[in-house]
Amino acid sequence: MLRGRQREQDALDALLSEADRGAGGGLVLVGEAGMGKSVLLGYAREQAGGFRTACVTGIERESELAFAGLHQLVRPWFDLISCLPSAQARALSSALGLADSGAPDRFLVSAALLELLAEAASDAPLLVTVDDAQWLDGPTVDAIVFAARRLAAEHVAVIIVLRDEGDGGLDLALPAIHLEGLHPAAVGAMLSDITGGGTGHRRSSASRAHARQSARPG
Repeated sequence: MLRGRQREQDALDALLSEADRGAGGGLVLVGEAGMGKSVLLGYAREQAGGFRTACVTGIERESELAFAGLHQLVRPWFDLISCLPSAQARALSSALGLADSGAPDRFLVSAALLELLAEAASDAPLLVTVDDAQWLDGPTVDAIVFAARRLAAEHVAVIIVLRDEGDGGLDLALPAIHLEGLHPAAVGAMLSDITGGGTGHRRSSASRAHARQSARPG
């Protein structure tokens, strides 16, 4: 059970609901390492009943390889590329190394991704999750954000998780939620979940009593 993240859960629920009815969009979750961003992604996947899902995870070693993240994301849909307008299909195929058509036009690649996501969601709504976006290559980030900003008439939801590295980070020009530390009450409730109610408190009290006893002179 998630504790202390009702605001984030409500935002994710709303995003999925809108995508389900054909008014998709994107949402960015920003926070320091260990703030529970990946847990929230897991929550979104659990709530996306009836959705198809696709994911991409930024890999630091691939951050300098143009379109490496895009290749990871669209690999399951290579067979749909032929359904795209010819100029977009050529650009996307070139970006993914599927054809030798010279340097790909990044606008056409971004437009191709938008059309591809819409095509992939033609039979069922689609949830796209992007984890560790700070380690994705720039062209992939640009293409995903381009598409996410143009999903208002599509059954597609895009959730992007981004680590806050304290230097301003990436400005993705999408609705964003900045995760803050949990309230102490939420932390206490979470510990209670882990320890099975008051068990942790009883153990703590017993430990303190034992320590006091041990400290008495013999």
